[in-house]
Parts: sequence; C-alpha cells; structure tokens
Amino acid sequence: FAPSSASTSKIGVFNAAKSPFSPRRTSFLSSSVAGSDSTKTTTTATTRRRKKSLQDRTQQEAIDLIQDLIKAAIDAGPTAGPTRTFQAYLAFASTLRDFSPLRPNPESFSPPVALRKLFERLGATYVKLGQFVASSPTLFPKEYVV
Repeated sequence: FAPSSASTSKIGVFNAAKSPFSPRRTSFLSSSVAGSDSTKTTTTATTRRRKKSLQDRTQQEAIDLIQDLIKAAIDAGPTAGPTRTFQAYLAFASTLRDFSPLRPNPESFSPPVALRKLFERLGATYVKLGQFVASSPTLFPKEYVV
C-alpha cells in the first residue's frame, strides 16, 4: 500500500512541525516523504532517538513546564512546602536524639540503623526507598541490605 503524495506530504509536514525527535530524525521524516516504504523502514530501524537537552526544548515547552509547576504548587496549597520541611526536620531531630550521647541510654550509632529510622519517620515514600535499597544487594553495601 502506497499512500498518495498529498497525504504523505501532510504526514511529513505534521511530523516535522511537532516531532519530539531530534533534528536529524525530523529532517528524515520530511525528506523521505517521496521515498519508498522500504527506505523508511530501514532508516527508521537504524535511527535512534536522542534524549532532549535543555537547548532542544522550545519556549512553549518551558512555559508549559512552569505552568505545571505553578499548578502543582497551588493544588498542594501554600502551607505544603513549609509543613513538609518541618516534618522532615522533626524526623531528623528525633533520629539524632536516639543516638545522642546526652541521653541516659543512647543507642550506639550505626548508619544503616539511623537511615532506617529516618526513612520510617519520613513516611511511606522513604519506606519504599528503603525497600528498594534492601532489595538491591548488588547496588548497596551489605550493611544496608540486611
């Protein structure tokens, strides 16, 4: 099946204008519009997408990102950032207090135990991070994986 040149050129123009791929990929799409299907398949299979860098982003993408960040901050509310920061401070202070030599019966300091306690006090996200550490014996020291 070979699409008509009118519909093919529209596809090529559309992809060239809105393509999330690198400029090399975009130029291929617009230049191979008149090519055969076998040329498209061969070149597509050998072309790899390059990760977008900051310079590859458009001004509209930057504006969209800023708008998304502002919307997330508004949705969370004005006290979310300071509240979470204070919760993290309390978790950190409580963990330090457990190992403080000023306490009557301080625990002996162990970085893996301190990290576990801190993650437990910080909440579910950090507990999941701790589970990842515990389930990755090839990535982390054995003291943390136990």
